[in-house]
Amino acid sequence: MTTDLSDRQKEIIEKLCGDGRAQIVIQKIITEQLSFSEIENICNIINDEFLLRGLLSSYEPNAYGLELEALLDEVNRPRLARRPD
Repeated sequence: MTTDLSDRQKEIIEKLCGDGRAQIVIQKIITEQLSFSEIENICNIINDEFLLRGLLSSYEPNAYGLELEALLDEVNRPRLARRPD
């Protein structure tokens, strides 16, 4: 199974990973080859960005925050699918 990432989602990952790891991370997300700990780490990075730049003063998500929420869903999907009931 694979995960589809939009160009914008890839751009966000590149911005957040920045140190040359982005292409490896993107490929692992697309091919669903991330370990649970890697998924958790990436989700934490995205969540930190959401808390810093993704909220309005009313604590509702802004447009960027909505993009980050969608990216979190994509990154976290394989972990949720493999979670035992």
